[in-house]
Amino acid sequence: MPPYEKFDCRLEGLAVRWSKWLKRLEHIFDGYQIDETQSKRQYALLLTYGGAELNDIVESLPTISAIETGDNPYQELKTALTKHFSQHQMLRYQFRHKRQMPGTKN
Repeated sequence: MPPYEKFDCRLEGLAVRWSKWLKRLEHIFDGYQIDETQSKRQYALLLTYGGAELNDIVESLPTISAIETGDNPYQELKTALTKHFSQHQMLRYQFRHKRQMPGTKN
């Protein structure tokens, strides 16, 4: 397998960066003919290429034990991480768009 950059887990632009990183990883899977019938291999490669920070996030997911023992661990992990990273983006958006209600004090 070729070398591949680790996923950068900084918060700025996290959801977009995750989407792009994942798409490039799936191009590697296509190039090496690793398809959805090899979900456990895809899962292992995602964790390996993702790096230590991504592995820490994966271990903190509340559904990780179900993902690891599921029928399609790669797809389930991909979905869980996509949801996790998009939630961070939504929280920041909501915080930035908070407005003080009329008649309230700081």
